[in-house]
Amino acid sequence: MKLRTEVQREFNINKGDTHHPIEFRLVNMHNLLPIDISQAKAIFILLKEREEVLRSDVNLEHGVAGIGRHDWKEGETDKQGIYSGYFELTCKDGNYFRIPEGDEFIKIEIE
Repeated sequence: MKLRTEVQREFNINKGDTHHPIEFRLVNMHNLLPIDISQAKAIFILLKEREEVLRSDVNLEHGVAGIGRHDWKEGETDKQGIYSGYFELTCKDGNYFRIPEGDEFIKIEIE
């Protein structure tokens, strides 16, 4: 089965805001149906100038629909700037996904 990840490549959030999660979706590339990731382990990693500044568990509340999201917590958006981020997903069967794929990152701007 060939999979496709969907994720916003640029994400803006206001300083101090915690109400706008950053999400990804995993779907079957052939029929575009969601992949159930409800039993997976997922983390969100935030980098500033290639240094890790945050590592947080991902909310898989909608994992049956292939959706994972990082719900910002108090203090995580207190410093303005340009950041890079990505998700790591390890499925129950051991399959690993980095979202976005390869060496790409999500550009995150805290304004």
